[in-house]
Amino acid sequence: MKLLTAYPLLSAVWFSSWVSCGAARLLNSLSELRVDAQYDFIIVGGGTAGSVLANRLTENGEFNVLVVEAGGSNEDILNSEVPYLANSLINGPLDWNYSTVPQAGANERRISTPRGFALGGSSNTMLWYRGSDDMWDNFAKLVGDEDWAWKSVSKYYLKTSRLVTPQDGRDTTGQVDPSAHGDGPVNVTLSSYPQPVIGTVQDAVEKSGGRYTFNLDYNSGNTLGIGWAQCNIGGGVRNSAAAAYLEPAMQRANLDILIHTRAVKLHPVNVSKGIPSINTVELASDANGPRVNVTASKEIILSAGTLNTPQLLLLSGIGPKNDLDALDIPVVLDSPGVGANLTEQPFLPNVFSVTPSTETLDELLRDTTVQAQILSHWQENKTGPYVNALVPIQGNWKLPAGFEDPSSGPGSGNVMVVFIPSYFQYNAPPSAGRYFSVASAILSPKSRGSLKLSSSNPFDPPLVDYAFYSNDFDLNAHVEAMKMIEDFLSLPQFEGIVQGPFGDQANATTDQEKAAFARANVQVYSHPTSSASMGPGGVVDSKLKVKGIGGLRIIDASIFPQIPECNTQAPVYIVAEKAADLLKNDYSSYPN
Repeated sequence: MKLLTAYPLLSAVWFSSWVSCGAARLLNSLSELRVDAQYDFIIVGGGTAGSVLANRLTENGEFNVLVVEAGGSNEDILNSEVPYLANSLINGPLDWNYSTVPQAGANERRISTPRGFALGGSSNTMLWYRGSDDMWDNFAKLVGDEDWAWKSVSKYYLKTSRLVTPQDGRDTTGQVDPSAHGDGPVNVTLSSYPQPVIGTVQDAVEKSGGRYTFNLDYNSGNTLGIGWAQCNIGGGVRNSAAAAYLEPAMQRANLDILIHTRAVKLHPVNVSKGIPSINTVELASDANGPRVNVTASKEIILSAGTLNTPQLLLLSGIGPKNDLDALDIPVVLDSPGVGANLTEQPFLPNVFSVTPSTETLDELLRDTTVQAQILSHWQENKTGPYVNALVPIQGNWKLPAGFEDPSSGPGSGNVMVVFIPSYFQYNAPPSAGRYFSVASAILSPKSRGSLKLSSSNPFDPPLVDYAFYSNDFDLNAHVEAMKMIEDFLSLPQFEGIVQGPFGDQANATTDQEKAAFARANVQVYSHPTSSASMGPGGVVDSKLKVKGIGGLRIIDASIFPQIPECNTQAPVYIVAEKAADLLKNDYSSYPN
C-alpha cells in the first residue's frame, strides 16, 4: 500500500499531487501530529476493525478521523503480501511478540501468542470463515438484542468481501457456492494448484458412505463437513484489512493515520449524572518520550484488539477495582469484566508420514534454492505455490454422541480440522521425508482465562492467561479429535499414502498418552476474544458503548460474548461494518 508520508521526506512535486487530490496523511511519528489537529473520532488500533472503521467513517465528509497505530506501515513488506509466507511474520518485528504466563494445563509452558504490529493488524493467516447462522443467533440471545442475529448482520457480511477466481484459473464448480458471497473490498478465493493428496481428502469424504460429509461452502450458514478453504487472497496477493480498506481511504483528506505511536491512557473530562465521560487519549512514541493528549469531539473508539484494548482500559482506571488498587492506578470505573472471560481456541498440530511418492510441499520448507525459484515465480507473474495460504481444505466436526455439545446449534462444529500438505509443527522441519499434517482446534472451549496488567507502565506487556485445558472438556475434546483424525486417515483412499503418525504422536496410542501429547504440544490458534465482552455482565452494551462511561466504544474481537466457532477474522469485519453504521446513524446529518 503506497501511503503518503506527511512531511519533507517526499519530493515537492509528488507531495503536491496528493494534496491537490485531497489525500489522507500518514504520520510516521508523534512529532508530525499537528498541535491544532481536531478530530471527531479517534480510532485506537489500525488492525482489522480499525481499518474498516477508518474507511467507512471517512466516507462521510463531515467526519475527521485519526487512526493511532502502535506498529508501522504495512507497505513494501514482501512477506505480508506473499500468502504462503505470512506465517514467517510471527515472532518478528511485525509481531507484538507476546507470550502467555505459564500454562498449568500445558506443562507450565509459556506459549507464543502472535498479534499483528502494523497497519492491517492480525488480518491474518487468511482463512475466511464467518461462522454459522446458529452462532450469530446465539450471540443475539446472549446480548439480548436481535440486531446481532444472522438475519440482521448478514448484510454486513455481504459488504465485506467478494469471491474471486483462484490464480490457477480452474473451474471451481462444486467447490464453492457463489451465492453465499457479496461484493465487498476483501478478495476471497480458493487454493490454487492443489496437491493430489488434497483431492484424495475430498474423494475419501465422498466415498465414505455418509460417515463424513462434504460442505460445498461453509460460509453458507451450516459449517459442518469438509470443504475447500476460503482465504482472503486476490490475484495471488494476500489481502489484509490495510490493503482492502485503508488503501482506498487514503484518497480522503479527512483521514490521518499516525503510526509508531501508542495510546497509553484515556482521560475522563467530566462527570454528567454520575457518569464519567472520556474524550481524550494520551499518546506516546516510546516509554521515555513526551506525551501528547489528543481530543475527539464525538467518540474515542478502541480497536486495539483482544489483548491491548483491555490493557488500555486498565491503564486508564477502568477495570476490576482490586486489580487497579494493587497497582496504585486511580479507579475511574469499577468494571469487573475488563480482562475477564479471555478465550482462545487451543490448537494442536498432528503430523503424519506419507510415502516418498506423495506430492507435498516439504521441499519448500527445507530447500532455499527451491524457495528462491518459487518466490521468483510469484514476483514475476503471481503463480506457483506461494499464491496460497497454508491450508487448502478444512473441516468442522461434531464430537461423538455422549460428549457435551457447547456449540451454538446443529450447524456449528465442536472441532475444526485443517489439512496441510507438508510438515506443520512449531519447530524446524525434519531434514528428510514427506508429511501430511492435520491440525485440530477446539471451537467452543470451556476454559476461560484473563488479561491483567504486569505493571502500570503501558510499555510493559500484559499478563496473558488463556488457562488452556483448565476445563476438562477441552482436553478430552482434543484427545477425541486426535482419534477422529486418525480414523479419517484410515479410510481406504489413504492406503499407499499415509504411513502413520510421526514423532511423539506415534507413541500416543492410549487416551492418557494422547492427553500428554496434547499438553506438550498445544498452541494458540491466534483467535483470542471476549476480554471486554458484550451483554449483561459484560463491558459493553449491544451498541458497543462502554457501560458506565460516556464517549467510548469498543469495536474489535474483545467484545464477542463468547468466542466465535470459526476463524475470527471475518466476524470482526462484520462487527466493524455494523459498528460503522451505528456511529453514522448516531452522528451523521444524513444517517444510513
